[in-house]
Amino acid sequence: MNAHPVAPSTLTPDKEKAILCAMYAIWKKEIREGKTDLKFEEWLKSGEKQFCACSTDLKPLERNGHTASCNHAKRKAERVKPKKHTPIKRVSDKRKIENKQYSELRKQYLYDHPTCEIKLIGCTGKATQIHHCSTSHKDFLNTKTWKATDAHCHNIVERVLSAADRRNKGLLKGL
Repeated sequence: MNAHPVAPSTLTPDKEKAILCAMYAIWKKEIREGKTDLKFEEWLKSGEKQFCACSTDLKPLERNGHTASCNHAKRKAERVKPKKHTPIKRVSDKRKIENKQYSELRKQYLYDHPTCEIKLIGCTGKATQIHHCSTSHKDFLNTKTWKATDAHCHNIVERVLSAADRRNKGLLKGL
């Protein structure tokens, strides 16, 4: 029996018996179909058929010495390439440039507008933050849509006031 790649040490008696039973079934089928007239022992020794005993199935070998299922698995492994994992950037290159520009503009704006421009009840008066009145990302660097504010007033504008109240006070443009 010619088989590929099975070392004799890996064949257990049960496996060897299963291989012989499967080969016997193939031989019987070939006799029925008239493909051979050899006796089983002669057919085994003739080396007409080679079988792959590496899997649980006993299948004939193709021209390259592997079974069809082995060839299929090999082709599939070649076809499926591992995906390269590239993490998504936290900040795009364009946004990095805008953030740098924003930082410089923000410092200059707070220098030019040192007092809170919103002046709600409880205001400390000293501007430390920028409130963006526009909801559009296109106005991110547009200082005409900015208001200098302290933390207290900015918190009230962002968390307490409704959109209608912000529009009435001129703290929300767009939408």
